[in-house]
Amino acid sequence: MTRAPLLGGVLLGGCFFAATPHKNEAVAHAGRAHWRARVTAATFDGKLVEIALGPRISIEIASCYAHAQQKVGDHDHVRIRLDGHDATSGELDITDCLTTHVIGTLDAHFADGTRVEAELDTDLAKP
Repeated sequence: MTRAPLLGGVLLGGCFFAATPHKNEAVAHAGRAHWRARVTAATFDGKLVEIALGPRISIEIASCYAHAQQKVGDHDHVRIRLDGHDATSGELDITDCLTTHVIGTLDAHFADGTRVEAELDTDLAKP
């Protein structure tokens, strides 16, 4: 009897880890479904860092600096969008940000219940 719950926990744990993002990828969780998107564009125009993950997810970083922990709605003005809708809450943890490269993680929540996680380590081009 004690083996069945343990096995179930291992299987559930395996499913959870299968849906976490890899480098330069986002994973969106909507109920039981999830989908992935890769970084398709990343630019820095001298003022704003813009990152696109596929056609559906966009991130705008108005103040990109190392060791930043930016929350949606705070003074840093990070903007995370899914299908044109702004995240209702979320955090972008920036490990490092240069004019040519950004490294960080993202966790955002949307009004429809969707959660987006991303792992970023990407070069920034000039638009």
